[in-house]
Parts: sequence; C-alpha cells; structure tokens
Amino acid sequence: MATVKAKVITGLPLHHAISQEALGVQLYQRLKANYHTESPAMINVVSNETLSFRNLFVMTCKLGEWMRRQGLTQNDVILMCCENVMEYFVPVIAAMYSCIIVANANPAYSERELQHAINLSKPKLIFCSKANYAKFHRIRNYIRVIILDDVYELVKSINIDPLRFIPKHCNVYDQTAVILFSSGTSGLFKAVMLTHQNYNARINQAQDPRLSTTTGDSVILFLPFFHAYGFAIILSDLFHGKCVHFMHKFEISSFLSAIDKHKITMLPVVPPVLIMLSKSALTSKYNLTSVVNILCGAAPLSAETEVAIRKIFPNAIIRQGYGLTEGTFAATLFYAKDLDTKHGSVGTAMPGTEIIVRDPDTGALMGPHQVGEFCIKAQTVMKGYLGNPEATKNTFTDDGFLRSGDMCYYDEDGYIYIVDRLKELIKYKAFQIAPAELEALLVTHPKILDAAVIGKPDDVAGEVPLAFVVPRSEGVTEQEIIKFVKDNAAAYKSLRGGVRFLKSIPKSVSGKILRRELRELIKTQSHL
Repeated sequence: MATVKAKVITGLPLHHAISQEALGVQLYQRLKANYHTESPAMINVVSNETLSFRNLFVMTCKLGEWMRRQGLTQNDVILMCCENVMEYFVPVIAAMYSCIIVANANPAYSERELQHAINLSKPKLIFCSKANYAKFHRIRNYIRVIILDDVYELVKSINIDPLRFIPKHCNVYDQTAVILFSSGTSGLFKAVMLTHQNYNARINQAQDPRLSTTTGDSVILFLPFFHAYGFAIILSDLFHGKCVHFMHKFEISSFLSAIDKHKITMLPVVPPVLIMLSKSALTSKYNLTSVVNILCGAAPLSAETEVAIRKIFPNAIIRQGYGLTEGTFAATLFYAKDLDTKHGSVGTAMPGTEIIVRDPDTGALMGPHQVGEFCIKAQTVMKGYLGNPEATKNTFTDDGFLRSGDMCYYDEDGYIYIVDRLKELIKYKAFQIAPAELEALLVTHPKILDAAVIGKPDDVAGEVPLAFVVPRSEGVTEQEIIKFVKDNAAAYKSLRGGVRFLKSIPKSVSGKILRRELRELIKTQSHL
C-alpha cells in the first residue's frame, strides 16, 4: 500500500483532513454529545467499577473550572503519576480544556527520578496515587500534591452547568499538549513534547478505515496509562466514544477471564505478554474466540511466538506495529488489505508518513534489504525535547527526519523489519549481532521462559554475546543452552560470553529489555 521511490517509503495519502482544533475543544464536544447517556466510558474489569460518559463529562468540566479558579492557565503543567485507575483521565481532559500541559510520569519512579521529572516539566500541580504521595511529600518543593481519589471531594463545591463550559482554542501546531518521559533504556530520561497537532494526526490515523480490521472494537488495556502506547489508545477511544476496559496491571487469569466475559475483540499487547500466553495452560480454560485483532508493539515478536498465539486465538489476525514516544507512538502498521502477509515485519508507513532507512555514520540512504537506521517524517513527530535543544537537534537529520536509534531494513514493497537498537548491536570482531535475534531463538527452547542478550566486553573480539536466562525448570544447564545456540545460529553468534540465570529479565513498562541494568550486573557482580 505504501510506495517506494528514490529510497523513500511513503504512506498512503491521508484518508481525510486532520483536525485543526485544540484537543480540549474536540474532547469537550465529543463528551458533550454523550451527556444524556449512561453508557460506560471506562470499566475496571477486575473490580467491575464503571465510569459513564455523562459522569466523565461532568467531572472534567468541574475540575477544569476548579483549575481555572486556582489560576492555572495555558502552558502551565500538571504532572500525573498514578497507576491505571478510573479517574486518571479526569485531570488529563480537564487540563486539556484550558490548553494546560499534561506530563505523565511512571509511578514506579524512584524519588530521584521523580525529582528529575519535576525539574524537567516544572508542574504547578501534581496528581498522584496514595501509594506515591509519601514520595512527593518528601520532594515536592512546595508544589501542591493531590491524591487522585480526592478529586471528587475537590470539585464538590464547583457548581457550574457543564453544557455552558467553554474550552480554550490554541495554535495546535505549536502548543504542547502532553509531555511523555522517554523510557531511559540508554540513560536518564528526557521529556518529549507532543503537540495538539501530533495527537490530532494520531487520532486521524486511528479513524482511517484502511488500517482497521473491524468496526466498533471492544478493547482491553493493561498497558500503563502514562505510557505513549496506552495513553494514545485511551485518548483515541474516548474521543471516538468507545468504552475502555482496563486492568490495574497485567494478571493472566484476570486478563483471560475479562476477554471471555466482555467478549473483547481487540488486544493491544507487547511481546512479553504474548510469550507468557503462548506458554500458559490457562488459555484453554476460557472462550477466547471473540478476539479478532491482536496489535503487538514496543518490541520485536518472534515467528515462533506468533504461530503459538494463532492457535490460542483462532479467529484473530496478528499485526505487529512499530512506534516510538517521539512519534506519538505509531509509525508503521499493516494496512487491512495486506494482513497475513510479510511475517516478521512491523508493517509499512502509516498514511501521511515518510520513512527512510539511513546509514547512521554517513547519512547515505539504504536500498531494499540493506540495514540502516529507521527515520521518520510525519505530523505525529514530536516538537522536541523539553529544555534540551542539543538533544533535539541531534535527533533530527538536516532534512527533518526523526532519527529513531533503531536498526531495520525494508523490502521491495516498503515493509519494515526491525533488527535492533543502534546502540545495542553486539560488535563481535567484524560482525554485528542483533540481541533480539538470539533472544527470539532462546525462548523457543522448551526449558527457557524468557531471555535477554547483551554484549560483554572482550579484549580480543571487542564484544561477545552473553545471555541472561529465566529457566522454566531447574534442569537446564549453561552448556545445554550454549550448545542450543551453537546448533541453531551462525558460529559468530555463539554465546562466548556464557549464560547467567535470573528470576526475571528487567524490562520497561512497554516490554523493552533494560539492557543497561544487565550491563550494570556485569560491572558490579564479580562472579560475572
């Protein structure tokens, strides 16, 4: 569906024009349209609590008015730091009504990391969970901190007619709507500024029928609300009047039970979850036939796992996609017409998107089947890194493409195949080894539950592959694993760095392996 010309992959033209309205104006109009209904906007599938569109509309208008009375205005920042809860998007939407910027922080951040998030975003107000209040109380620097559970009491005295509330307009191209913190897999996180137009473009793509496999998808979400992936899905679903079924966090039996009970049709997931499902006996205890669409992103999915998942969800089409925080998450996806083709690919350029694959050293454009750095130009691409003009400059090419840091290649039809992170490639003598390839191989071993591979410094070879393995049973040995890789991969990919056993592989909330933490193990543990 995309075209390849002069080594540039171009997505289809936009299906319809992108809105030029502020997000708050659009959300107000959409929620107002559902004011007279009690249909659920959000359902907690574990507790069965619900939040209706009517109540969501009333609460956001009241809190929006409360924020204005507190003196918050356009370009001020509120910081969200909470797990997946019903009320999460009440402050988010209320802030957007006045073009107040919403920064989303990981509730698992340490006090040091939270202080860094505060220093970057400079919030006037913080909304957090009870579990995080004590951390903020110690570091808040006189910033008011509100526990999200207290929002209902906070707006109790606000008596307004929500139908007369007036949201604020803005320059959508320049106005920052959301700040997301990069995952920090290669250092302390940066603050990504995404504009109203970035999200308008993302919502436009979500409405494109050429990307859809069904209409009226019923979605279940365990992905963190603060993360680019989860945040974009919920914002889009609420925008389109869809009910969001969600979980506080992933738990396999609750997840499968909710699919069965609520007849969920679409699963936005990450590879670690699919790997877990593919190896679980619980899947046979539930009716999973309602699922017709599985969207997998955030990390590569092996062909072996994909085959296993197709057996568990017999009516589902599995689509891999590729996205990054700096691109409002979505960058590539399969068009509906091309489903069940190009196995192993993460799709091709989204509508209105241009992609190039570039030599990271010389800047030369790569042709089909040549590995280079994935670069993207689209209206979904960020405004920049907050307070870091140097990092922003270094992230863009001279002709305006965002450099992802991910290595890939494309085929003659413009379909993208992710190889690995640019900085994570293992350089063994004259060879480059992709950790993801070895990890995909390792998890096919019947005695291995999960695995990660990094480069271990070596005086002669430069780096040698070292595997960290989570065993399924106690019977597997280091030599057995080394032989397994030797028998199934090129000689230069052998695990010359050895094998180390762990109880779990450290990963970010989006499922990316935190190789930095594994490298620290090499430095700090003498037996490694």
